[in-house]
Amino acid sequence: MKFFVKTLFYLLFITLSQVACQSEQTSLQLSGKTMGTHYNITLVPAGKAFDKQQLQLDIEQRLHTINQQMSTYLENSEISRFNRYQSNDWFPISAEFFYVISQAVRAHRISHAAFDPTLYPLINLWGFAQAIPLSFKPPSDYAIAQALQHSGLHHLRSATT
Repeated sequence: MKFFVKTLFYLLFITLSQVACQSEQTSLQLSGKTMGTHYNITLVPAGKAFDKQQLQLDIEQRLHTINQQMSTYLENSEISRFNRYQSNDWFPISAEFFYVISQAVRAHRISHAAFDPTLYPLINLWGFAQAIPLSFKPPSDYAIAQALQHSGLHHLRSATT
């Protein structure tokens, strides 16, 4: 469940610690595109040889997995399917997605509800979930009230197996 976060911290730790300790060692440069942007990683191997191609492939596969789970811009990502789900039946989620939701619930609690991860119906209603058309009009009070009925953490339940 924490693999998602551990992987990101591991990559960040390696990058930052190696950059801070650079001397005459040869650095390994990795870069690519993901999530609508670019990434650059500089790694200084500490006496350990790395297969650059395999490391690049591992990083790209991990970022692809995260994107497939968490991108609201991908129609079939886990979070997009979750946001569209209309049934009261259980919606199965990955361990990583569960971890992100649990952290969002924690942020909601410690912020005294200033952060609310359930506002997708309102975000979508106002046009922030997609490109806003040139003829955008603010939603009606009725539409806002309807969206609010589908927002709020009280709608979220979890069951672990």
